[in-house]
Amino acid sequence: MEQKKNTKDQILLTALSLFLKHGYSDVSVNKISSKAGVSKGGFYHYFKSKQELLEIIMDRFFVVYVHDILNILNSPSMSTREKIEKNFENILPSEMLTPKLPNDQAYGEDNYSLLLLEGIAKFESIKSMVRNAYRLLIDKYREMLSAAQKNGEIKEDLDCQLYSMKINALREGLYTLYLLDPRIDIAKVGKKIFESFWEEIKR
Repeated sequence: MEQKKNTKDQILLTALSLFLKHGYSDVSVNKISSKAGVSKGGFYHYFKSKQELLEIIMDRFFVVYVHDILNILNSPSMSTREKIEKNFENILPSEMLTPKLPNDQAYGEDNYSLLLLEGIAKFESIKSMVRNAYRLLIDKYREMLSAAQKNGEIKEDLDCQLYSMKINALREGLYTLYLLDPRIDIAKVGKKIFESFWEEIKR
């Protein structure tokens, strides 16, 4: 059983390394199998298709991303202000970007994001996964803001749905800008965005 798990993980990590380097479309099952040291039949023993393999990789990638944010939003020890501030301090969730890849290869956030975008463009299943994850996060933001209104932490007349979407848009927008230009001091800019946002909503 352990051998099967190790072989499956080896195929996953090998495929991830190849996808990050070459893109999904330019990597064949033959290439993955050869690099992972398994036969093509061995590949299909663990995965129905290359698409399923990408879906599993992206699911793991995005689950960690969402989990990092939910950990902040569900913290009982933080105020709403602290949760939103922490949200903008953690634009780059490091856990999802540091798997042990073959040959100790390292890839940056842009490689992962480009692979995710390729998956979204090619497969409705991956697009649906990402859409549902963002819906979950926006719902959690809305719940947080609604509770903050009741506690008197933020303005009573705020549209919580609109502002929950704004938090998500600001986070993702800053992340995208960073991917386009890694010279941006994302921590400094994130802090300024948070301060501006909090001034807008605080009571």
